[in-house]
Amino acid sequence: MDTLRESFAGQVIRAFTGARLLPYPDEKPDYVLPNRYRLNKEVRQEEHPDAPSRHPFHQDNLAPGNDYDAGQGRHSTTSEDSDATLTVDERLVTRQGAGGIPPDKIKELMGKSEIVTWYGIDDPENPLNWSLFKKCWLVAIIMLMTSSVYMGSSIWSPAVMQGAEYFGVGQVTSTLGLSLFVVGYGVGPLFLSPVTEIPLIGRTIPYIITLAIYCALQVPTALVTNFAGFAILRFLAGFMGSPPLATGGATIQDVFAAHTTPYAMGLWGLSAGASPALAPIIAGFAVEYKGWRWSFWEMLWLSGFTLILAIFTLPETSSGTILLRRARRLRKLTGNPNLKSISEISSEQMTGAEITKMTLVRPFSMTFTEPIVLAIDLYIGLIYAILYSYFESYPIVYSEMGYGWSLGVSNLPFAALLVGSLISYAGYCIWNK
Repeated sequence: MDTLRESFAGQVIRAFTGARLLPYPDEKPDYVLPNRYRLNKEVRQEEHPDAPSRHPFHQDNLAPGNDYDAGQGRHSTTSEDSDATLTVDERLVTRQGAGGIPPDKIKELMGKSEIVTWYGIDDPENPLNWSLFKKCWLVAIIMLMTSSVYMGSSIWSPAVMQGAEYFGVGQVTSTLGLSLFVVGYGVGPLFLSPVTEIPLIGRTIPYIITLAIYCALQVPTALVTNFAGFAILRFLAGFMGSPPLATGGATIQDVFAAHTTPYAMGLWGLSAGASPALAPIIAGFAVEYKGWRWSFWEMLWLSGFTLILAIFTLPETSSGTILLRRARRLRKLTGNPNLKSISEISSEQMTGAEITKMTLVRPFSMTFTEPIVLAIDLYIGLIYAILYSYFESYPIVYSEMGYGWSLGVSNLPFAALLVGSLISYAGYCIWNK
């Protein structure tokens, strides 16, 4: 039930029922409120002026050199001088992430608010403490979402020639159905992915909304009768399907510890590399016997199935969003308006212009002003150019213009890319040990 409660469907059910259905533990009658939230800070200090800060984490866990990151649930090593002037609670806030707020500002905010964080190192709501099964299920959903979009790019490859004949355009022009989709999911993350970093929104909502639109776009794409409309729809589909491709790694990093993250990330990368090769194999025979429109009906089935699974079983993983929601519940429970998460405080300190800059301007700025980012972008662009040249050349080489194979059989050589992806992942895991 926890997974359903944390999913998009669960949050909608909670909103419509006033949290009567799928309640959190702190919304149940038998919930015992932690001591640190029962009285405000001033009252506690008056009653126990010499007592150390009452915090769910032991002082030793926050000592310099062995600090516990309350926002991510990880231990980190830091310099004692970096925050020597901060109290235990204030150091905790800096570990949790304050959106670039300086230490002196943190002190001021701490004086006005009581920070809501994890109840302890083993807090079950912390994504890092989820069960292995729940983490693996999350990775499977992210992989399925990623595959649904990446397969949508190359699904047009077997239909290029039929599409050119139907729309009355040249074969080169017909390949725009492939390239415009790639342009769409290349540009989309610059606008859509930063939204997932806003604590008020989180990661799950953008995933579901964009995937639903992506799924819906398959219908007009399969029914369109003119090439201009087809090209626009392909670009829009790539654009709306882009969030899992760019943010899937962040979601995985939310739930895995540092030493296990590379293996999960590699598995996610496997789905990204293998899916474009799988799509022509699946669509080739359907296009050969049923026509080019069937490639998009297949995409509708796959993305629709993925959407249903994601709506009901994809939980929120952003610690900032989870703690923001917890702070809201505790304010309602205690009537204390000063209970806030650090992500909430950080958001309140940002103006609309700063949020716009963070979500829309910063991605473009980093792309063109950070040499390492630009270099990686150019390298990945080259890899994509080589990969997608296969989807245009293989049907020509192996079909009637080359080896004379049928349309369905001519796409089977793409299976070599699947084998290569599996071998590369195995090698990556061995290298990472």
